[in-house]
Amino acid sequence: MSHDPREVLDAVRRLEAGLNEIRTRAAVPGIAPGAEISVSEHAALVEDLELVVELVGNSWRATRDGVADIGAKLTDQRRATEEARDEVALITSELAEQRRAANEARAEVATMAAELRDHRRVADEARAEVAAMAGELAELRRVADEARSALKDVKFELHLVRDTSAHDDAA
Repeated sequence: MSHDPREVLDAVRRLEAGLNEIRTRAAVPGIAPGAEISVSEHAALVEDLELVVELVGNSWRATRDGVADIGAKLTDQRRATEEARDEVALITSELAEQRRAANEARAEVATMAAELRDHRRVADEARAEVAAMAGELAELRRVADEARSALKDVKFELHLVRDTSAHDDAA
């Protein structure tokens, strides 16, 4: 049951005023405690007190429920924080693995670049060797051409010598 806050505040004020009046009367000698208030005043004080007790109970229950809700939310938040921490740890581990893989890839690229430089050097050396061989081959062709030409000359002379010798033998 919900009460208007002004109504509750008025009840608390009435209760305080009634209690102050009872204290004041109780402080006067010769008056019996409780005899100085009427039944209607007493009933009003009890109603106001019931209203305050009900409000305190409702507030206590609402506070307890609120604390329980906050506790549940805190538990959920802790769980979410732990999950986030685990995910961050996993991501950090994956990132470290990716960095390691990238470093390995860089090293492999550097090795491949060195091998490529070696291959280019070998290819350049092979080109130079092929050029040298081509020069030697050209020289050998020239020498072979000269040898062929000399051989033709020798054959021609041999042929002349045979022809001359055959004419001399026939004469």
